[in-house]
Amino acid sequence: MKVNRSVPPATVVPVLTYPDVRAAVAWTPEVARLSRAHNDANVLVLPARLISEQEGREILRTWLDTAFEGGRHGRRVEKIEP
Repeated sequence: MKVNRSVPPATVVPVLTYPDVRAAVAWTPEVARLSRAHNDANVLVLPARLISEQEGREILRTWLDTAFEGGRHGRRVEKIEP
């Protein structure tokens, strides 16, 4: 089965209906970093079948330690309507 990573899995879709919730599926520390730095994600979703517990901890630590960069990314995030 081919996985399309550009579309969030069904478990994330209900979250998208709540105002001010920006969920991100992260399967690597780099994806986690970008989700915070560029998209100001405030909910992290870890794909348990695709990563180990150790990888999950590393992804979480990276996500928590990353700040939102703002700037051009902030203007884009502000355009998101609930």
